[in-house]
Amino acid sequence: MKLAPTVLWSRAVDAPPPPPTDPPAYIYAPTDIAPRSDRERKLCERASTVDWLYLSALVLADVATIYVDGQVFKYQNESQLRTIGPALVGLTWGATLGAIYPALPKCDPTWISYAPPEGEVRSSLPYALSMALLAGATAPVIMGIETGPLKDNWTTTERVTRVLVSGATGFIGALLPYWTVISPRTWRAGQELAKIRAWGDSNGAFLGYGFQF
Repeated sequence: MKLAPTVLWSRAVDAPPPPPTDPPAYIYAPTDIAPRSDRERKLCERASTVDWLYLSALVLADVATIYVDGQVFKYQNESQLRTIGPALVGLTWGATLGAIYPALPKCDPTWISYAPPEGEVRSSLPYALSMALLAGATAPVIMGIETGPLKDNWTTTERVTRVLVSGATGFIGALLPYWTVISPRTWRAGQELAKIRAWGDSNGAFLGYGFQF
């Protein structure tokens, strides 16, 4: 009678644990610089070359808006319609300048850079704002060269408006390539790869912490 509890306790200890429902998330070590999965390889391939198609489309958009402004909007009778041309020219010019960095390679097949455990210390915001200011300052110059001699019947208010509108849309256009919906494929792939490296290669997310003495 005294051996029964011992046998039952031994069986309970030796029983195998239940199988896990979900595989544990992969935690990236500092030496994990190469792609670890097929998804990472595909994303790295997309982000490893310049997005020339995106940049070429923006250059064609510059040519198209300059042509439309010089052939259509410039000769409209209403001043409000004549302002549409500078807005479009500034927007495409700003997007072209702003897309230079997002369209550049963001990954190398043999080296994937990602934020350390303490978080990302570098930010693309200062560069993006710098290019936005540059686009806002140069868009009126591009618009002025394209417009040529101004008409005598254009008021001072309209002339100032053309400068302000082109500069404002140039500033806004330079920030559009960072918007995920219309950003270059290199930027989208790089951002997705950064999310994978930040949260682990799993369907969920995890939260960690540490102390240093």
